[in-house]
Amino acid sequence: EQYAEPGGMLRYGIPEFRLPRAIVAGDVKSITDLGVELKTNERIESYEALAALRRQYDAVILAGGCQLPKKVNIPGAAADGFFWGLDFMMAANKDEINRTFDHVVVIGGGFTAVDCTRMAYRLGAKNITLAYRRTQDDMSVSAHEIEAMREEGVNLEFLASPVSVKDENGAVKAITLIRNSIDKDRSVHAIPGSEFTIQADCVISAIGQREEGELVEKQEKSDHIYIAGDFRNGASTVIQAAADGRKAARQVHQELSGIKGYRDIVEISPVQETGRERDYDFIPRQPMPVTPLSERREKNKEVELGFSEEKSLIEARRCYLCFYNFQIDIDRCIYCLKCIDVMPVNCIKMAKDVRADDDGNISYVETKLWSEVQAIVIDNDECIRCGACVRACPVDCISISKYSLKTKEI
Repeated sequence: EQYAEPGGMLRYGIPEFRLPRAIVAGDVKSITDLGVELKTNERIESYEALAALRRQYDAVILAGGCQLPKKVNIPGAAADGFFWGLDFMMAANKDEINRTFDHVVVIGGGFTAVDCTRMAYRLGAKNITLAYRRTQDDMSVSAHEIEAMREEGVNLEFLASPVSVKDENGAVKAITLIRNSIDKDRSVHAIPGSEFTIQADCVISAIGQREEGELVEKQEKSDHIYIAGDFRNGASTVIQAAADGRKAARQVHQELSGIKGYRDIVEISPVQETGRERDYDFIPRQPMPVTPLSERREKNKEVELGFSEEKSLIEARRCYLCFYNFQIDIDRCIYCLKCIDVMPVNCIKMAKDVRADDDGNISYVETKLWSEVQAIVIDNDECIRCGACVRACPVDCISISKYSLKTKEI
């Protein structure tokens, strides 16, 4: 690990008001508790250093993430007060920004851009603008992130791209942007003559991150050298990067242990009921407790505070439990329609043209005419797993199965 603390983007790229350091430390501890040795403040600078690791270990996994900001040619970017997005976030997270900016403009529409605006708010900025070249619907962040920005006073300027940064005595003074239009194919075009200028003493270009690709290009598929996460796939989410790390670990285990590979098996087990009640459908989404706006200037104070145990259980009851599957045994069904009478949503249907493929998947056409009915079927995409149909069936022809995915070595 090249930095003083483990955690990568979780530790240095994501602000603590979104991800507390104690949570990151807990995840790291869960790894070291397994016996993993961490070496910090060690950076692999060359192919020779990588080759030395390869001679020392049976396998080497490169999981360096996307630690470099994407840079574009913006005239004036050399002025004091201009930052690349990831550089700004890492400096702020390390408490290395020791000055206050009054007017901040952030360029971008992703998580890093949003984090930069919200960090600027916590660093004391009086006026903050997010400029994005597309529309709000095109932003890659969730709706609640946008709402949090608005709550913290961030101005959103859509369909706008940077033209140049203006400086005065070497320091950022303003930024000029141009309006965009979007064609039907979603391509973006600048509108000639639509330039406008926003006052700024800080401009942050946060249009994404990239990996240090030189090592990746030469080492991909090398002898017992593996590449995982964002370092291989480019910037993604924490979940996607962790999932790719699991894939790399499986590759290493397969090759070093001599197994043939893995087989993913769906286990199906019968159950009597799901435990889900009809009343759960009427439980509203539980609001996330948050830190009051008046207290959010504190840089490292977590905003989303998490559910209490009671609220967690209430929210969990809203789940439709899609790993349970309801099926009607066509050979036993007597077409009494009692299941249709008691269904709380439109999940049980009269069907015609029923067919099964080689994998056992059933296809059908819904019908309302008794003369065409070939079967009564359950649409599990609509089913709310309340079990009302099972209890109403007089011939016990409706069954419930629980599905789970298991991975086995072969």
